[in-house]
Amino acid sequence: MKRTLAFASLCILSGQSPLMAEEVVEPAKPWYNNGSFYGSLAGGVAIFGDGNVNVANNPSGAADFEFDTGAAFAMRLGHDFGFLRVEGEFNFTQADVSSLDTVTGAVSVGSQFTGYGFMANALWDHEYESFVFSAGAGIGFTRIQIDEMSNAGFIAVAESSDTVFSGQLILGVRYQLNEDTAVGMNFRYLMASELDDNGYVNSGPVGQSDISFDSFKASIFEVFVTWRF
Repeated sequence: MKRTLAFASLCILSGQSPLMAEEVVEPAKPWYNNGSFYGSLAGGVAIFGDGNVNVANNPSGAADFEFDTGAAFAMRLGHDFGFLRVEGEFNFTQADVSSLDTVTGAVSVGSQFTGYGFMANALWDHEYESFVFSAGAGIGFTRIQIDEMSNAGFIAVAESSDTVFSGQLILGVRYQLNEDTAVGMNFRYLMASELDDNGYVNSGPVGQSDISFDSFKASIFEVFVTWRF
């Protein structure tokens, strides 16, 4: 009896109950990867590879054209499952077409490329302290419009537009400012498939002509901010 009373007294002095079960403490989930929904806004520059267009009425065949550096913006809404994130994306890209290479040489043209895309992305995350490194890919569709390529009133390529299949590869890194907000940088390699249309041209026999553009490719460098909710 004395031994029992002595043991109880020691437990009271140490702040523990002899009937209290041992508490199992589960490891906390990282505060920056907590299975929540998030939204993101991004902006940056788009560097396009050279394009190629074929006007059926033009006996000279296909011609190359060059882009100026353009702009890119994106809005994203997604869910973080821990090591995997899935998100929907609306993106906008725009760039001027600076020149068209013809059989007589390069000529300046007044034209602009505009793309509106909807993508579904999947990204894998790797955490290191307050940094999170990401790699992923996305697929979707892009509505592309290319203004007519003309010089001094001569229409070499008519205005063309179409909705095409698109995909992208994504590499990124973000830094957690706090539990809900992060800033970062992404590299996206955007690819859009061939575009086919028809329109009025002055090259070759004047009139309506089928017009075919090869696939479009752009390297996009962007900064972004992300909020969790």
